[in-house]
Amino acid sequence: MKGKSWYKGGMDSPGKMMKFRFSALVVIFFITIGCPDKEVPQEAGFEAVNVSNTPYRSEDPTMAVGPDGTVYVFWEEWNPDSGGVYYTYRSPDGKWSDVAFVCKGGSPYAKVDNSGTIHLAYKHDFVIHYIKKPPGGDWTQPEYITALGMSCDPKFEIDRWGNIHLIFSELIGAIRIFYSKRSANGGWWSQPVELNKEAAFHRLHTRITVNAQGDAFVTWTNVVTDTGPDYILYTTNAIGDTWSYPVPLNSGILPIAAVFRTDIAVDSWGTIHVIWCDDTHGLLYRYNKFGMWSAPVVVDSSAGVNSLLEIDQQNRLHVVYDGHPESGIYYRIKKLYGNWSDRICCLSPRGIPKGMGIYGGDVYTVFADIVDGEWDIFFVEGRGLY
Repeated sequence: MKGKSWYKGGMDSPGKMMKFRFSALVVIFFITIGCPDKEVPQEAGFEAVNVSNTPYRSEDPTMAVGPDGTVYVFWEEWNPDSGGVYYTYRSPDGKWSDVAFVCKGGSPYAKVDNSGTIHLAYKHDFVIHYIKKPPGGDWTQPEYITALGMSCDPKFEIDRWGNIHLIFSELIGAIRIFYSKRSANGGWWSQPVELNKEAAFHRLHTRITVNAQGDAFVTWTNVVTDTGPDYILYTTNAIGDTWSYPVPLNSGILPIAAVFRTDIAVDSWGTIHVIWCDDTHGLLYRYNKFGMWSAPVVVDSSAGVNSLLEIDQQNRLHVVYDGHPESGIYYRIKKLYGNWSDRICCLSPRGIPKGMGIYGGDVYTVFADIVDGEWDIFFVEGRGLY
């Protein structure tokens, strides 16, 4: 099934949505688009493939797609003999490689650049490690990044010049968030800069993206007290390498709800897109164009706790997320100036997506689930979805 058979264009285009600046006093109205009562039935062909398939606990998967369509899946495995980061890949001919051990550590995060080089960041002994693997080559020796010696949860993006923009957390106090940049010329890492400036009880769910100019944009969830409220905070260094003061993206959305994972991406025109899930409104979306934020849109009022966002070369938005109260993995697309599509059920009744990729009309996601009492990593493919 191609996207045009279930896609409808029109209402939430940049020219038609209400925009406002944070300094303005505004009243926010919700627009609900693509409700679950317009669900496209699950098609034959969606299948969860067990790519780890070991007797040990496998968790925290991530994935990346190479320029030739090769799919790479990484995860952390609790193996008493050789635990650490493992991976497998599916070549363009559809064949999966044997599972391979990469290194000691956990919380892997991977990207593949335009040359086909795999970049991997992970934590080990509370220090962020970075390695890479060129096509046909071996993994490099690790480079080490830390700010306070309690580092974890690395996320990064690669700009068009090959610079790596890394964010990571320090397990101190309410969790402190840092940024460091690796220069493509020379391979040195900048001094980590702390991004959070606001009071917090806890910080989590960090995400990063970069634009064509090499500017970075970061979001995270800020829990103010042990009972809330939760805010999605946004900051950028697009103002001359000086990071902006973090501003909330959901402060005008009432009631303020418990916020789950967010994601952020920027298109080729420089428009910044943010999605997130909360426990009251479901899956929400808004964008920033020419420095102005749109009104929020409720994409799916029955979304669960995790959502992931990708943008293709035609600036179409692709999102996968889990459902609530019906568990499962769902997909939607939004074309430029168009509505969000009706949702497609990719897998039911299980799955919380932890990694996402797109290539040539196909959409991929990975998740962890229990099989016969053990956690394994599963890969799901939806063909011809756009």
